[in-house]
Amino acid sequence: MVNPDCAGYHASEAEEKLEEEFVTISCRHGGPLILIDGEWSQPSEKISFHEWIEYALWMQRDVLDKPLNIRLRSDPLKSYSVQVPASQLDLVMYYVQTPFEQMQAAYRKRYGRPVPSLRAKKGEPLFSQRVLRRHLGSRGGQAH
Repeated sequence: MVNPDCAGYHASEAEEKLEEEFVTISCRHGGPLILIDGEWSQPSEKISFHEWIEYALWMQRDVLDKPLNIRLRSDPLKSYSVQVPASQLDLVMYYVQTPFEQMQAAYRKRYGRPVPSLRAKKGEPLFSQRVLRRHLGSRGGQAH
């Protein structure tokens, strides 16, 4: 899984990443829970939604035919969302659906409503463009 650190990318590689359409998946109405001793609970330290998606995919590792190569990226200032290539959205949603629904049920039982929900939105500005622009440009198009 990829987090756009941009270190070591050349301009041509970075520009290719920008051309691919990404979809933003947001977790709304509460922070995600994790399994602790078999029960969905608040983590001792807050986790980002990017971390939770990686966790949910990891939890599904036994039902996967083969390892997934999902390209996730996120903006550190938007801990409630993650971006995935549009071509991989259905795959991600398929594998995180079961853990997310289990987590929602536990959240509803423990805290009532509203429960966390997922929203996928195409066409959002790619927040990594800001990150890439900051790292590219002044050094002849090479990342620094």
